[in-house]
Amino acid sequence: MKESEVGPGRDRIEAELDLLNWHLRSGGTDQEVSSRLYAAQQALAWALEPEAAASPANLILGDRARPPMDIPEDSRGCLAVPRPPLS
Repeated sequence: MKESEVGPGRDRIEAELDLLNWHLRSGGTDQEVSSRLYAAQQALAWALEPEAAASPANLILGDRARPPMDIPEDSRGCLAVPRPPLS
């Protein structure tokens, strides 16, 4: 990738990936936390290189991740429900 193609947030994403990878390799977390760390790692990896990692929806939902064909094109990507509150 050329330097001009690197977005301003790429360094931040790569730093977060490094942190997630470190925690995943170091162990010491329970299964639930490890699963959440892995999901976050895969989502960020997919955002940087969609061909190299599973999409977050496909990783979690498998075949159920595909939207029904009757969703109007202009509403794809819209949330069906309000965003959940951040904890």
